[in-house]
Amino acid sequence: MARLKSFADAHGLCLLLVHHTRKQNADDKFDMISGTSGLLGAADEALRAGESRERRMLIGRHSFIRQNKLSDVAGRIDYISNPKRQEHLYATYQTDGVTPEFRKNLARENQLDFKVSGTTGKCIEGREFIIALPESFVEYKADDVVRLFTDSFHKRYDVECSAALHHNKKMTNYHIHLVFSERKMLEHPEVKTATRNMFYDEQGKHRRTKKEILDEQGNLRAGCSIIPKGEVYESHIFTKKDEWFKSDAFTREVKEMFTEIINSHVKEESEKLSVFQQGGVYLATKKIGKNNPKEAEIQSDNAARQEWNRRLMWH
Repeated sequence: MARLKSFADAHGLCLLLVHHTRKQNADDKFDMISGTSGLLGAADEALRAGESRERRMLIGRHSFIRQNKLSDVAGRIDYISNPKRQEHLYATYQTDGVTPEFRKNLARENQLDFKVSGTTGKCIEGREFIIALPESFVEYKADDVVRLFTDSFHKRYDVECSAALHHNKKMTNYHIHLVFSERKMLEHPEVKTATRNMFYDEQGKHRRTKKEILDEQGNLRAGCSIIPKGEVYESHIFTKKDEWFKSDAFTREVKEMFTEIINSHVKEESEKLSVFQQGGVYLATKKIGKNNPKEAEIQSDNAARQEWNRRLMWH
């Protein structure tokens, strides 16, 4: 089974294997499918047929909704919404406030705040949710699907969003990318213009004289900058970042909202999903990155976790 599962994953296939139940009855429904637990250790789903429709059991799946941090919002939006960069792009959608100027100003203000903070690492310009959809959603109009999820998020959190709907290259994953800002536009932006040349060091801190940002040869040090007289040296077009968007509670809330939307639009009961409960009795499987030296070990551990989860489903 493990080899078949690896083969299916590698080639983007769905394999349906038919196996008889054991002759002896059992209280454990899992054991009725197979006399050996190894048979189902790597399977994604298991269906026991041969009973009344009400008693058939399909082992369900959790929704896949992941949040990512973005260090280049404009670049990410172009990547997910550009038909030249996506083979199977079906629809794009953005809220009214998202314009090229909005994205430019958002990036600039985020970068300025990050530089002043002196924080190491990369500046976070925005965030993204990736929402995996049941394949049956292809029956709906793509424009309606992407608008439904984006407008629902925008209505609840009142921040600007850009989204795109597509399949992956292998046509095995129908999903939405939803990019959103952690800031709102100020009703009355604050803009300050320099009355004289302004000097800033590597950390973005204001210095009184030009000499303070020059090296021993009299050249401008790398990372330092000069804002000429008459130009804007400070502006606040957006509110500060909403810390709520960093919290696990926010991510959980969004997962529940999107899962509810999915479940309200699927046509078959078996397609309904649930949000994975952190700290619950079910065990999460681990993602295997490219060229991971522990790939075999993680695959084995994931198989054991899947088996445990299915045993819980059948009891």
